[in-house]
Amino acid sequence: MIFNLYNSLSPAQRKYTFNKSKEEIKNIALDGVKEIKRCYEQSPSLDLRLSYSAESFSLTEIDYSLEVCNAVIDVWGL
Repeated sequence: MIFNLYNSLSPAQRKYTFNKSKEEIKNIALDGVKEIKRCYEQSPSLDLRLSYSAESFSLTEIDYSLEVCNAVIDVWGL
């Protein structure tokens, strides 16, 4: 099973859609990964793959996109 998690990282969506800081937006992704991981740990026989997508990647500061993506990888850690 592939679980696709995505959230928008772009400056415009951070400001106008979510009214959240970079850290708050990153936490949306990390909270999602933690929840998926928690569910997976309850059923470890599941063949689970996580696909994380940084929505609006090309409209986002590259260093911030990489920061979020790398944080997701670190939290997933499987």
